Amino acid sequence: MTLSSFFMRQLQQLVEETMRHTSPLKMEIVRRGLLQADVAQAVGISESRLSRILNGRTTPRDYELKHLSQVLGLEQEARSV
Repeated sequence: MTLSSFFMRQLQQLVEETMRHTSPLKMEIVRRGLLQADVAQAVGISESRLSRILNGRTTPRDYELKHLSQVLGLEQEARSV
């Protein structure tokens, strides 16, 4: 095994481990190329509150979930399915 293939394998394992512990909302924010600060501002909550929601340390309120889905365009995608 070459050094570069060893590092690629290690990187792949790190990515897989990270994905197992990352919330779907956080993955959607990253997939869309958004910054958490921008999402928090658009939703009308603090960055720290959004971080706690994304990391599962607090449960989002109904209006926060609604605004998150609107900001991420998930509401529109669900209607078109």
